[in-house]
Amino acid sequence: MRILIVKTSALGDIVHCFHTVRYLRQCLPQAHIAWIVEKPFSELVTSNPDVNQVFIIDSKRWRKNLFTRDTWKEIKKVRKELREKPFDLLIDLQGNIKSALVTSQVHCPKKVGFATPYVAERPSILTTHKRYLPPPGYNIRDDYLYLARQAIDGPEVSSLDLSSILLRVTPAQTASNQKFLQSLPSGYTQKLLVLPGAAWKNKQLTEKDLSVLLGRIQDKFGFGILIAWGSAEEKAFADRVQSHLKTAHVIDRLPLPQLQNLMNSMDLVLAMDSLPLHLAGTTRVPTYSFFGPSDALKYAPLGPRHAFFQGECPYGISFNRRCPKLRTCPTGNCLRSLDVEDVFGLFALWWAWMKTQNIK
Repeated sequence: MRILIVKTSALGDIVHCFHTVRYLRQCLPQAHIAWIVEKPFSELVTSNPDVNQVFIIDSKRWRKNLFTRDTWKEIKKVRKELREKPFDLLIDLQGNIKSALVTSQVHCPKKVGFATPYVAERPSILTTHKRYLPPPGYNIRDDYLYLARQAIDGPEVSSLDLSSILLRVTPAQTASNQKFLQSLPSGYTQKLLVLPGAAWKNKQLTEKDLSVLLGRIQDKFGFGILIAWGSAEEKAFADRVQSHLKTAHVIDRLPLPQLQNLMNSMDLVLAMDSLPLHLAGTTRVPTYSFFGPSDALKYAPLGPRHAFFQGECPYGISFNRRCPKLRTCPTGNCLRSLDVEDVFGLFALWWAWMKTQNIK
């Protein structure tokens, strides 16, 4: 069976779909699973062991150079590759105009997508044959899994092991990760990877609060701490947090597959609601995360090894997915006005409980 996944962007959304592809692989181990993705995000998909073939588009650059010969040559090349062998099943996990354009170019007798009102842009329903609406209250990963299950009439998700989707890395990247682990000072019995960055400032703890919290965690539980970052601004933030701690190392910026493999070697990952958190959710490492202007029940990693702190809006705004003021709230006080001792107390209770469990 030949299956095409249409999920072109963005990084966090692509990672949310990894459990869906693992589900398809476990249900149909001999299937040929292909994925079409935007070029800036292709690294994650090409390193996924459950994906056999990757089609790469570059729509942002194509739109900027729409009337050049090279652009149309590249578009025709991708279109030809998509049509070389027909697919038996197409699953549109994107649900917007761009995915509809892609879907319309593929020869396939069964094209499945989300129904309204779930789709991001309604024209996407014009290019699918069957459309499904996930039940309300599902986590985002369960929404995608629901669509895949309907598409293949598959078994219950709970009957399959969807954990630990380890991305492919090079031997040099594995050796590099070992050096990071060896850089942790002796005397610490556990390894903690901290990912303090987020795409939006309102999703982050303050430098002071995070530093105090990490210091309390380190003193109480004996964690050696590594801090990762993804941009120059995050690097500066990480350096400032490091300066407040007894011992911590800010590591180099890593390719995402290598970062995910490093996560898998840790005892705990602590992160904001951001791409690195969702990447950690594809491994077997426990995570503790912070959600403010988005709903943790919708976006937090699933399973008993994952816990989160949900900040409350001091202005009484309620939402089902993301706060409508995420990008414009001038204070971000759902996360930036926390009582650190209260947060630490909740974390300590959870981590003490985790140490008594045999969670696999």
